[in-house]
Amino acid sequence: MTVHRGLRADEVWQRPLRLGARATVASSFAHAVNLEVDDDVLTLLAATGRRAPGVLVTDVPRLQLLAPGAEVEIARGWVRAPGLDVDARGASTFSCRVAPAPSGATRAGDPVTADRLRAALAACARPGSFRPGPDPGAGEVALHRRLHAGAADLRRALRPCLDGPAAPETLRPAVAGLVGLGVGLTPSGDDYLVGVVAALLHLPSDGRESPLAPVVAAIRSVLVDDGATTPVSRAFLLAACDARLHEDLAAAAAVATGAAAGSSGLAATFARAAAIGSTSGTDALVGLVDALTVLTHTPIRQPL
Repeated sequence: MTVHRGLRADEVWQRPLRLGARATVASSFAHAVNLEVDDDVLTLLAATGRRAPGVLVTDVPRLQLLAPGAEVEIARGWVRAPGLDVDARGASTFSCRVAPAPSGATRAGDPVTADRLRAALAACARPGSFRPGPDPGAGEVALHRRLHAGAADLRRALRPCLDGPAAPETLRPAVAGLVGLGVGLTPSGDDYLVGVVAALLHLPSDGRESPLAPVVAAIRSVLVDDGATTPVSRAFLLAACDARLHEDLAAAAAVATGAAAGSSGLAATFARAAAIGSTSGTDALVGLVDALTVLTHTPIRQPL
């Protein structure tokens, strides 16, 4: 059997690689294998994988498909799955953690206008979920409408944050309406919420109390009490609540809010973020743009 190398790993891999853990395959694809480890999800990625919460990027060009439920051993720097051995002892470690913007933080650049944000999003958005493809079926249209209704509910719940601190219980119904809404490993409603959190992490409160804490509290509450989503999506939502984001979504949020200079790079950063998953990146960008639009007093004229 060919031994493959681990190239770089999120810091959360350090403990299981050092102390050992038993895992089972949750889902398997040519680009990613998702592993359930206790109450968490860790992911093996093919060589082209990007830095994201819970991932270990390998040198495998294309991962073989593994049966769901197959046992995987993680121990002493190795990951051993049926037909796949990964030596991660030399893998570099990275962190996906984003430092929340402090109140009154100095911006490296100017926040991008809502019109430019929506134009950049429209240019790179992938069809599906929030943006139906050509000739959509009745189910796709119905889901599209439910997602936009859920997004509108969350925007309405966020608007009072402009005038004062929000309580998690006022945000909870809107959050609950989005968690688990959609199809696939990470339902679109969950991806949207990740994008909202990404915006709030990068947007300074400018003397007001940031809505970040109550939004995060509402998401955690829904996941604990309802939990109506997939294990993989739950892991990404909780990672966002811990200020841990996919590197391309973090970069898009930083440029959009002015936390990073280079608004001329908006199209490029949005395009990279939109490439996350099949529609996960687009869905997260919709949440990012919606949150920034609401919190900068700009009305949303029409859905994407």
